[in-house]
Amino acid sequence: MRSYFIRVPKWARMIYPSGIWSQSDLEFTHDGPVWTIDDGPDPESTPGWLELLDQMDSKAIFFLLGAKCEKHPQLVDAIRSAGHMIGSHGYRHLNGWKTNYDKYIDDVRLGLAITDASYFRPPYGRMTIRQYREISSMSQIMMWSLMPGDFDESVSQEVLSQRIDSAHSEDIVVLHDDISSIEKCTYHLHKAVLS
Repeated sequence: MRSYFIRVPKWARMIYPSGIWSQSDLEFTHDGPVWTIDDGPDPESTPGWLELLDQMDSKAIFFLLGAKCEKHPQLVDAIRSAGHMIGSHGYRHLNGWKTNYDKYIDDVRLGLAITDASYFRPPYGRMTIRQYREISSMSQIMMWSLMPGDFDESVSQEVLSQRIDSAHSEDIVVLHDDISSIEKCTYHLHKAVLS
């Protein structure tokens, strides 16, 4: 059973009011939805994402984990070289609701330092109000408006494709840097090209 909002309801945005929830909240303009890709870099899937985004003639914001950046610095360079932005997803992908305040804030600080990013996205979208206030003083917090469920094994390629098609120009769409996600999203691109 699904335990996430596909489209984030407006009331949820009141929880983190200074968070970036849609393209109109951003300091830059962009044609079409803003694509964001979480949890990388990954040697199996990041090159596929870079190729797919190039085929789409599109740019994305990659929310990277500091620990993975340390393991794969060449992928961080490849993301930047391709003209994509980098955001921080923390150092180790901690759940703010289940992590001690100091440990979580230290993880966020380390992730921001390693990625040298202006934006932070909380893993799972979860922070306590105290964590949120502290992080807001360090970085802009970028959430999302559309989560099509590329990580969800119960979501077929066809359903994922329909959800991606529902994205509009104000959306911030969250996708994931893993092999199953890139396979599902590649299906969407090929379907779009053939239609």
